[in-house]
Amino acid sequence: MIEGTAPADWPRFRSHKNVRAVKIISTGSGAGAGLIRAALESGQSVVLDTTLNPQFRDVESGGYLVAYADGYMSYSPAKAFEDGYSRLDDMETNAHGQGPDVGIPKTASAYPYPRFGE
Repeated sequence: MIEGTAPADWPRFRSHKNVRAVKIISTGSGAGAGLIRAALESGQSVVLDTTLNPQFRDVESGGYLVAYADGYMSYSPAKAFEDGYSRLDDMETNAHGQGPDVGIPKTASAYPYPRFGE
């Protein structure tokens, strides 16, 4: 519950960030409990262990794992992500003239979580 003014009264913002994201294809159950799996178009996989990353325990299949330039990772439900982001090709820039990879680490080890490429 939120006390004070309702979100409809808060200032509005538009996202202008370039992010990397991958769509979640499954969330673990049974023997895979605690694992989130996503697949890239290249066939590579992303596996996140929620026992090491408890902030991702309540994600849903079809949502997105999102990587920000500063190394922060988050989850976004599918509708919120798809309504808020458009896919960039490798040469596009944002409104600030930044390419899609500005500041985004090139290796999975640059992120404190999750572990990629398992």
